[in-house]
Amino acid sequence: MSAYESAVRKLYQVNMWNPVKLGLENIQSLYRLLGYPTRGMPIVHISGTNGKGSVAWKVSRALREAGYRDGLFVSPHVSSFRERVQVSGELISEDQVSAALPRIFDLCEKHEIPATFFELTTALALDHFRRHADVVVLEVGLGGRLDSTNVVTPSVSVITSIGLDHTRILGDTIEEIAGEKAGIMKAGVPVLVGPRAPQQVLRAHAARVGSPYFTPQDVYGQFMQGEQGGAQDSEGLEDFDAENAHLARAALGLLRLEVPGMRDRLTSDHIDRGVASRPPCRYQVLRVDPQTTKRDDLQGGDTSNISPQPAQGQESDPRRVEVVLDVGHNPPALTQLLAKLRRSYGAQGEQGGTGDGRPLRFVLGMSRDKDMGDCMAQILTAPGLKVQHIHLVEAEHPRAASPSSMLARALEMGLPEAAFTAHESGAGGEASSVSRGVQAAVREASAKSASGAGQEGEEEVVVVCGSVFIMADARETLGFDEPKDSDVIVEVAGQHLKNTQELFPSGQK
Repeated sequence: MSAYESAVRKLYQVNMWNPVKLGLENIQSLYRLLGYPTRGMPIVHISGTNGKGSVAWKVSRALREAGYRDGLFVSPHVSSFRERVQVSGELISEDQVSAALPRIFDLCEKHEIPATFFELTTALALDHFRRHADVVVLEVGLGGRLDSTNVVTPSVSVITSIGLDHTRILGDTIEEIAGEKAGIMKAGVPVLVGPRAPQQVLRAHAARVGSPYFTPQDVYGQFMQGEQGGAQDSEGLEDFDAENAHLARAALGLLRLEVPGMRDRLTSDHIDRGVASRPPCRYQVLRVDPQTTKRDDLQGGDTSNISPQPAQGQESDPRRVEVVLDVGHNPPALTQLLAKLRRSYGAQGEQGGTGDGRPLRFVLGMSRDKDMGDCMAQILTAPGLKVQHIHLVEAEHPRAASPSSMLARALEMGLPEAAFTAHESGAGGEASSVSRGVQAAVREASAKSASGAGQEGEEEVVVVCGSVFIMADARETLGFDEPKDSDVIVEVAGQHLKNTQELFPSGQK
């Protein structure tokens, strides 16, 4: 076992011994002992129910375009723990992790700090950024007020959206959840709030703490007149990527005002290129050869606009299957995903469709704490879309819902059993549930498309969506070659969720 594997295994297992108590005491102690690593650095701090990861990615990419060394902290990861901590698009190395984590563990032991997985990971990121980054973009892990990222004082705070998610922890109403997200607001630090949020609640909180309050239109109207995107009203944007780009652009506009020298260095062209990018698995469109879903020539990273090519020595089928990857995993995110699918593939003139009415075949994996029934019903009954079938899969993760439990919930809601196939994991080291589901969906979509003789509108599209935890197996099945944690790490991954805030009973906040 390598030093990296040993360190990350220990990190994943800390919550077995240090049950989470929500609060900032642990991370404040670690931040102090590490010498306040990001104090004085430009920081963008981003919270929200949906969109925060994409906005963080876009802001980070724009800063990189301008020549800054951008430190990006995101969660959860897709394939490798190292994705959580990046500088200029480069993942923190195994050597850097194995050198830094033991030092942080030692501080916790010496000073009796019962730090948890996310607190330790946050400390690792902030310490890494001090050494290697010029500017930092932090995505909140959960909520905001008591999230460990809230140890920093940022240059700009962003709240992307508010929806009903993590209700056992954050509250049962939009207003309660908004109060938790609003906890990232700081006196004197401007806060940018997206359109899908209770403006009155958040504006009142900003006034109480003394945080200057902005919507994207405020920023465009006051500071970014004439720049691309400023004429748009984000409240009218149905495409979630366009909305996220609109928010990221406005956040960068505020950041230019707060950071000396950035107004001249970060140009409109840099911003345009940065916000046009999107992270993996956010409406990422691929074309897959139906002969095999394995690809040897794909690389990880930002491949949202790359169509896979056949492996060497393989002939391409002219009717390759189109595959969409998206981490929409709760009702608000699925609403936006289905709207985007409708515009791309819905029939012209039907419910806003602008495509050719192509049928859709879903691969869906969910976490147990999500509203599985409503999500499945939302997909199966989506107006303007021809949803043919839903393949139910299970991530190799302790929070994952089993295909059989998802099917049982669908039947409880009166959804037709024939619309679903439950893919259980193979025994004895055979293919995972996700791999089996993706392979089956691509194979059946290819067969259906072939039977339509390539007629326009007959080629099925496969949509892989739901929990981020299914995406590592899905991407590997589709041939992505990217850093991935070894089996000795994967076997303990998820143990950081034991005794954590994810498992708190309702009301313990």
